Amino acid sequence: STLKTLTAVALMPRLDEQKVYTATSADVGIEGSGAGLVVGGTYSVRQLFIGLLLPSGNDAAMALTHVYNRDGNRAITLMNDTARRLGAMHTNAKSPNGLPRTGQVTTVADMALIGNAAVHLPMFRDVAHLLTYDFPSRMPKPGRVRTTYQLQNENPLIKHKFPGTLGGKTGYTREALRTYWGAANRGDRTLVVVIYGFVGTTYNYASNLLKWGFNNADHLTAVGHLPIDVGNHWGEQALISSTSRATAAATPAPAAPQTSIASASSLAHSSRTATTAVLFLLPAIILIRRALRYRRTRV
Repeated sequence: STLKTLTAVALMPRLDEQKVYTATSADVGIEGSGAGLVVGGTYSVRQLFIGLLLPSGNDAAMALTHVYNRDGNRAITLMNDTARRLGAMHTNAKSPNGLPRTGQVTTVADMALIGNAAVHLPMFRDVAHLLTYDFPSRMPKPGRVRTTYQLQNENPLIKHKFPGTLGGKTGYTREALRTYWGAANRGDRTLVVVIYGFVGTTYNYASNLLKWGFNNADHLTAVGHLPIDVGNHWGEQALISSTSRATAAATPAPAAPQTSIASASSLAHSSRTATTAVLFLLPAIILIRRALRYRRTRV
């Protein structure tokens, strides 16, 4: 479901947030997590983005693609074009919601780029900061008021009020296991943490990495720059030699404003995992704390 971030990045600048859409059976019938859209229910585009990002609504993702184009195919093309424009060259979207599809893949570095683009969108930041939202339910009978129910933000950095949080997105599939990206800002530095293929508590992983990144960002040596060339078809080329620790040395920090990307992952491909933890500091610094292999992840 982290791929829903690409859906938002591609569609937010192109859709009128006040436009009203009537949900169809094609939206409502999608499997997995949902915002609770009902056939015949009317929703503003802004409400659909809220349904996409707060509860990770697969139904809202489908609806947004149909707002953009009746059959939704052009929205998928737009998502992939947007990924290329961002430099996310190893991402291939086949669905707007991240549900498993043959050939649908992304990488930690790509999601870092996509997440970084997301937090630069005012609507994304605004929606991402909502703790709860009263979402409209079924259409009322004549003379009645439409009732609502509460959606809650599933982003653990928001729920736990991590200082400086800008946004983020959770996800899960059986192949990729838990996935997450989140961003936070302190002073003139923004860090984006990406965690793929893990089990355990998302907040602990994300908050500890961000704390580590903010505490150490001024003392790291760059080993590369995003976007990263990850080698052959499945990214089997190691980022650096197999190590359990990365070296750290003092290096001048880039001039402000600076965007940084922190990424930790235990990437899943089929049933096998390879543990990787990296910290990206854009535009100048990349530290890899633990790098074994860099693999694409189905999300």
